[in-house]
Amino acid sequence: MNTVAQFLIDEATNIRESSPELVAVDLLKQAGVSEQDAKLAVAQDAMEKKAFSELTYQGIDADEALRLIKVANVNISELPGMSLESEDDRIASVLEKAAAYIEKQAAYIEHLEKQAGNVEYVDRVVEVQVPAEETPAHITKLAQSGAFTFEDLEALKAMPQDVLTKVASAFEEPWELGKAAGMARPKTDPLLEFLLG
Repeated sequence: MNTVAQFLIDEATNIRESSPELVAVDLLKQAGVSEQDAKLAVAQDAMEKKAFSELTYQGIDADEALRLIKVANVNISELPGMSLESEDDRIASVLEKAAAYIEKQAAYIEHLEKQAGNVEYVDRVVEVQVPAEETPAHITKLAQSGAFTFEDLEALKAMPQDVLTKVASAFEEPWELGKAAGMARPKTDPLLEFLLG
């Protein structure tokens, strides 16, 4: 058994063995009471004890508190939506369910490992190489401009390519205005320029 699953089961067992309510339910079941009736009796007793402690905490005399509880005659089975499951029982159940789930997953992983060890499956394994992520040229231009932080550049990488191109074009020299278009030439005849052009 998986060590984590075993630990959870041990914890659930400890909770069930140390919880007064759960021990009382077990004793009643051993005495021949049905599980439902045993849980009902224990929950009724727990509710009355809680009511007693609340009344005495509010300053009501212990004898008067007992009398009020008997006069109220609240039957826990008649309360709507009342769960007979104690808090300890719920916690232990959750731990046991978690252990069962872990065991199921561990068995599935073991099954996969056995399949991976089988030659038939090993022959089908193909080495996959993931290409290294390249930094787009536009991002490099923007980084060289010095106008963007590292976080800005990371956010720009996620943008569509056409948006990135427009942002990068804003940092290029526009048409090299103010510079000479080419090498100066000596003046020639306009008709000759037309014919040669």
